[in-house]
Amino acid sequence: MIDKNQVLSFVKENGPVIPRDVVKEVGGDTFFVGAVLSQLVDNKQIKISSAKIGGSPVYYYSGQEHKLEILYKFLHEKEKRAYDLLKETKILRDNHCEPVIRVALRNIKDFAKPLEVVLGERKEIFWKWHLVSNQEAEQIIRGMLGKELQEKKASQAQEEPKQEKRYEETTKKEPKTEEKEPIAETKQEKTPRQETLEPEPRKQSTTQPKKEEDHELLSNLNSVFDDKGIEILETEVIRKNSDIEMIIRIPSPVGRLRYFCKVRDKKRCNDKDLSSAYVEGQMKKLPVLFVTTGELTKKAKEMQDKEFKMISVLYI
Repeated sequence: MIDKNQVLSFVKENGPVIPRDVVKEVGGDTFFVGAVLSQLVDNKQIKISSAKIGGSPVYYYSGQEHKLEILYKFLHEKEKRAYDLLKETKILRDNHCEPVIRVALRNIKDFAKPLEVVLGERKEIFWKWHLVSNQEAEQIIRGMLGKELQEKKASQAQEEPKQEKRYEETTKKEPKTEEKEPIAETKQEKTPRQETLEPEPRKQSTTQPKKEEDHELLSNLNSVFDDKGIEILETEVIRKNSDIEMIIRIPSPVGRLRYFCKVRDKKRCNDKDLSSAYVEGQMKKLPVLFVTTGELTKKAKEMQDKEFKMISVLYI
């Protein structure tokens, strides 16, 4: 019988530890030691890491968070990049990070803690280093937002002199325009002609084709998927006839695989289109199929070969 108090005491003195370390100290089987550790976690007596050493997480006591750095060498390369960047800056603004870092921050849960900040009518996510207190994080975020506000004011102040110059130029030209009365008359004569160029029947004819084509992209996509044996599980139309998101099943030699599918009706898709699809796929923990009616830009193709290797592209 494994003594639960003995296990707890060992974690307090030696954490972070893995089950194998505990077995060496208290004896028993790794399976039963793991069960005891899980009970201690459920009772909130100890904590468990998200990152793993081999196939096992580490167990540690509250106050030992600074020792979690032992997990660094077991992180993936991109996760190490996010770790180093966050440790250096203490706070990162999610929508200011490149897509690869945004995904990595969500994966290193032991070190990156999300903070939801309300800015006016919108909410934004900031990431804080796990050893930074909420009070310190708040001060840093306030400083970041204050600096951004000052930069906006400075740019507006630089634009004001330009506007004043334009105003001065227009006021100088005003006496010349007032003397030329025939020009004013010709402008007034043109207005009724412009009204007659757009009769009501033409306005009606421009709106009708859009209604008929609302689901053209979706129907074309269904036809292509049917030919390739791709099964659609979920569909969400983001923008009619231009942007669709799906969860699909694609046939493969090892069975049917689930994919996140991003569909764009766009002549040229750039690296931002790919990065957005990549982040969504990572959030859903699925590989990505990017479907487009156009083509990828040169930069997007380069990014696909380097950063977004998990994205497959289908041209229709």
